[in-house]
Amino acid sequence: MADSLGITVTPLEPAQLEVIARALHKLKHDLSNSLVAAMGELELLSGDIDDADLAERLQATRGQLLKPFQDLRRMTTGVPLPESAPQRWQDVQQQLDVRARVAGVALLWQPGVVPLMAAEPALRPVVAALVTNALDAAPADATVTVTLVATTTLEISDNGPGCADLRAVAHGHGTRAGGLHLGLGLPVAAAILAARGGTLTLHADAPHGLRATATWAAVNSPADGSLA
Repeated sequence: MADSLGITVTPLEPAQLEVIARALHKLKHDLSNSLVAAMGELELLSGDIDDADLAERLQATRGQLLKPFQDLRRMTTGVPLPESAPQRWQDVQQQLDVRARVAGVALLWQPGVVPLMAAEPALRPVVAALVTNALDAAPADATVTVTLVATTTLEISDNGPGCADLRAVAHGHGTRAGGLHLGLGLPVAAAILAARGGTLTLHADAPHGLRATATWAAVNSPADGSLA
């Protein structure tokens, strides 16, 4: 829906979200196990090699092995398993802060956001997904700001390049940043909010940038952070 309030993101259906979440988490689990095995083999090889050049090549190989797992972990940010315990907010915030520093982007947490996230575990994946979306699209020296507009409304805004086709992204037909991105962050976040009686809307800010507004009903979130 497009109006003066922005374009509403189409949420995934609960059944779709559960199937996708389980598939992605299984893939991440399997890749992690394979990575651990491969890294163990490399460590054994490194201990038997007395060649500086070869040791350096093995070190580079470790980095190449880690990259696919790091890419997958980034792409699955904000995709929760229904029965999984919510991640501690301190850990979520630290991961996002580190990601922002690496990207050279200023990430600002406005007053009220941190206490809200500490009290609302079900909303943590929403913030993680929306901030990650902004960080992935923002160039170095940009700013991403998380603002508690009201007790049941959050805004994540950035002064990056904006989005060429906001409607397509809102309806799950594209991604803002392109490249290695699944385009799941926004519809997953919208699904979590819909389970709380809320919505996710996107706004193109002038002269450039994007603002995502998340709203939810004023009820207590499930203690386990699930979608139910």
